[in-house]
Amino acid sequence: MEHLSLPTLKILYKHYINWVSTHPEHTTHLEASIKWISYFLAGRINNSTLLSELIYSMSNFMLLFNDQIILNTAKKSTPTNGKENKKIFSHENIKCFLTIVEYIEVFIEVSAKKLWGSRGRWIIIVLLQTLK
Repeated sequence: MEHLSLPTLKILYKHYINWVSTHPEHTTHLEASIKWISYFLAGRINNSTLLSELIYSMSNFMLLFNDQIILNTAKKSTPTNGKENKKIFSHENIKCFLTIVEYIEVFIEVSAKKLWGSRGRWIIIVLLQTLK
């Protein structure tokens, strides 16, 4: 039997970046569809709260990831003066970090309540709010 090679993750990633940057309207529809799945799951199956929050958080991550792809594509197409600051604690990185914390906050709170009860949930809430 002939050996068939599978595309590597880098090739798939490049194809995805190309697709997102050329079809931003389709990515918006995909993100909205995934978000609606989380709404439909709520209350339908056991542990649906946790599952729907996970899917909702993942749709937000997908939105953030796709927005970053589109933003980077737009930055590449505009000329720069060659002075790009790549600071770890830049305004953009801090904003991205806070956005990620905001997206997973409810999922973490629901998970903490299931694992450690109401007291553990409130400890997590205080930690997350302090972090933000």
